[in-house]
Amino acid sequence: MPDKTLKKRIVIKIGTRLLVDENIKNISKSIAKLSNYDIIVVSSGAIGLGNKALNAKFKHEDDIMRNLAAAVGQTKVMDLYEKNLSKQKMQAGQVLITKNDLINRSSFLQIKQVIENMLDHNIIPIINENDTIKSRFNKFKDNDQVAIEIASKMQADLLIMLTNVEGVFTSDPKKGDAALVKELGQEKLGNLKIGKKTDKDSTGGMHTKLGAAMLASNIGIPVIIADGSKQAIVEKLIKGQKLGTTIQSEEKIKSKKRWILLTKEKGCIEIDEGAYKALQSDKSLLAIGVKKVDGNFLVNDVVDITCKGKKIAKAITDCNSDILQFIQGKKTEEIKKTMPSYNSVAKHENVALIK
Repeated sequence: MPDKTLKKRIVIKIGTRLLVDENIKNISKSIAKLSNYDIIVVSSGAIGLGNKALNAKFKHEDDIMRNLAAAVGQTKVMDLYEKNLSKQKMQAGQVLITKNDLINRSSFLQIKQVIENMLDHNIIPIINENDTIKSRFNKFKDNDQVAIEIASKMQADLLIMLTNVEGVFTSDPKKGDAALVKELGQEKLGNLKIGKKTDKDSTGGMHTKLGAAMLASNIGIPVIIADGSKQAIVEKLIKGQKLGTTIQSEEKIKSKKRWILLTKEKGCIEIDEGAYKALQSDKSLLAIGVKKVDGNFLVNDVVDITCKGKKIAKAITDCNSDILQFIQGKKTEEIKKTMPSYNSVAKHENVALIK
């Protein structure tokens, strides 16, 4: 078995409209030629393929019908991958997740270990949201978000988002004045006019891909958005051909802080400028710098940290919301008179600043 320490890790997100034999055949051929990489696939398509099989018509908010369509469609998605990957002498394995699976740190570590073991045994993980059992209370926004979370938690070196268009354009690509943006950073994002999705079978669109890609950039993962129907597209991208749109990454951050940034917040803590400067100097958040507490959260929950109304960080709290409302604005010495165990609102190693 090749030395795993030398392998780079690539997450490939494949959109619903690419799920036809010819496209998956081409992508499978590319993956087969990349044996010196760890390849993880995040795939859409269960609801779309199930919907077509059932000849069903339903709205996106119709949870029950979406669950039924996914139950039928999941097998069709895996049949498609297994058929094409097996022709390349590769084996596929399915991993179904919900949002709740990744919010809980212990369950996400278990999922991570399972995927690591699959890679060790040369099994290509095909990851999808578990649409059969999900509800509006435990679902991801879309599969682009799933791809970001998996890329983060598996410490990927690159995320490739394959779609049915060439990449990101300066305006609507159906208009004559639209130009492909080959490289993109935070400073250029505001100038783009990205339309919303129009495909009833998909949950994302270019605006959601860009949002996901910019988040990946912030946590240190470069992203390429490209046309998945092009011949040998994955192989060409990994070999460095300038196709599609590349979103460059910021400095890579530690795994725990990635988890904090991607975990759904349970509340919000407003702090003053002094506390913000302390966080920037790798110091812990203390109650004296807290101005306001919103939401109901417990010890070890993740919360947003804001300053002057702007979100500047996320953190794992050492205090629940009720206690924090009682001690906010007070000095540590004063708090310890009635709460000897108090040390901080959030330890510096549990604070992830947003650039």
